[in-house]
Amino acid sequence: SANHLDDYEEGTWTPTTNIGFNAVYDASYVKIGQLVFVNLSAQTNTGPQDVAQATSVGGLPFACRTGNAVSNSVVIEGLNQDVYAEIAGSSYSQIDKDNGTQITRNEFGNQRVCRAVLVYSIA
Repeated sequence: SANHLDDYEEGTWTPTTNIGFNAVYDASYVKIGQLVFVNLSAQTNTGPQDVAQATSVGGLPFACRTGNAVSNSVVIEGLNQDVYAEIAGSSYSQIDKDNGTQITRNEFGNQRVCRAVLVYSIA
């Protein structure tokens, strides 16, 4: 029929970051056609006191379509900043909405719980 869904997939993925994760509570996805919905709930390791080097999350289950996508559903507990995700390829950078800079390893570390829901399209 015209409403038949013939391209549906769900599964898990392995998130990576340059400071590592202490625990991953949920890393799942649903792919419907060219649209991907990604969930992440994880606790970071204690990060270095590096305030200059940015951090990102990699390992997304599918590469983003050419060009960047943006998703606003990112929460980093204990970080008093409004954060969004810029998705490129199979990773995303966490950006401070107020000043447009990437979240550093120091800000992302310290055993913070990160929760993200990303929606993007693939090629």
